[in-house]
Amino acid sequence: MVDRIDQIIVTIIGIKDTPYENAKIEFELTFPSNYPHNPPICFCRTPIWHHYIDLTIPRGKTNICLALIDPECIGKRDPEMGFSGWLADNTLTDVIKALKAIIHLQAPYYDPMDSINFRNIKHFF
Repeated sequence: MVDRIDQIIVTIIGIKDTPYENAKIEFELTFPSNYPHNPPICFCRTPIWHHYIDLTIPRGKTNICLALIDPECIGKRDPEMGFSGWLADNTLTDVIKALKAIIHLQAPYYDPMDSINFRNIKHFF
């Protein structure tokens, strides 16, 4: 339980026919003081292996590879690649939809060819 007004916990339940079927995956969303101009910090609290989640990143930082919440992508759009970074008119609903899409392995937010974990694993080869 979180007793802060700038932080919420979102639980997403994995849907049928995905590796996360019936799993309860918790995300901690912390809103910075300059929200909505900057995205919330999104941290996956549930220890799972996922293409887009880096469990080596400590709490208090975003550990999810997702352009929508990436501070380096604020205001950027790439129509060719199909992604958009954070804009001040994005909402909490947009973030939750994106988190659901990556857990449910659904486009447009999930792309199996792009993976934070595959990028990190290259260090071992």
